[in-house]
Amino acid sequence: MSVYNLGRFTLFVFLIVLVWGCKTSRNQVTPALTGTDYTHEEILEGSKKAELEYDNLSIKGDGKFRNKKEKWTFTYKMSIVKDSIIWCSITKFGIEWVRMQITADSLIILDRSSKNVIATSYHWLQNKTGIQLGFNALEQIILGNVGYITDSLKADSKGNVANRYLGFKDSTSIACVFSGENFKITRMEAENQQKNQKSFITYAQYTPIDEYLLPSYLLLNIIKPERNQIELIHNRIERNISEINLSFVVPDHYARLQID
Repeated sequence: MSVYNLGRFTLFVFLIVLVWGCKTSRNQVTPALTGTDYTHEEILEGSKKAELEYDNLSIKGDGKFRNKKEKWTFTYKMSIVKDSIIWCSITKFGIEWVRMQITADSLIILDRSSKNVIATSYHWLQNKTGIQLGFNALEQIILGNVGYITDSLKADSKGNVANRYLGFKDSTSIACVFSGENFKITRMEAENQQKNQKSFITYAQYTPIDEYLLPSYLLLNIIKPERNQIELIHNRIERNISEINLSFVVPDHYARLQID
């Protein structure tokens, strides 16, 4: 597999995003409120309290990928065991195209089309997205939880966007915008100018799942170093089910590749 194609698969890994389900259109994206009766401290505290609690999640959805050279659609199935493993199967034209397994220390990709199994690291993913990621951060980002960076956020008193907060983590500047209605995040921006990295994520259409709200739409735009866009739309979400699919068998005839 070429490095270019592997980059696309790694973007999917970052988007192993389990928390959405609606039709996609620009007018469905829910913006942050323009005004609020809450203080800055209450917005951040409300965001922490509104975070999803779960033991496992099972998700199915539809997605789109596009960049300057190509555009295609796919379907996906995801399973997440809290603080342990993220599993994903991506299907294109009705055939499984790639299967992924993400743990605390590794990302493994089964490329069905070229019969390769690819192992890589979070360091490589960080370089591709411009966002400092470990398993916990990745898990929280795909859930729309921001507790792992809340303590570093300060209100953007000079900006003209309501409920916008600025922070800095691991050499990357971060900006988050929250809804004044339900305290959930609606947008996250990450930029590392020294490394020429910039990305932003839009969260929208929060859907009730048990007593929690989960975003039913996610749009990732990677601006630098290379422009890529992935849109995810969950159409089925199950929380704390009795049996969850984590099947990941590597065929003997698959070539083993290590990408660092």
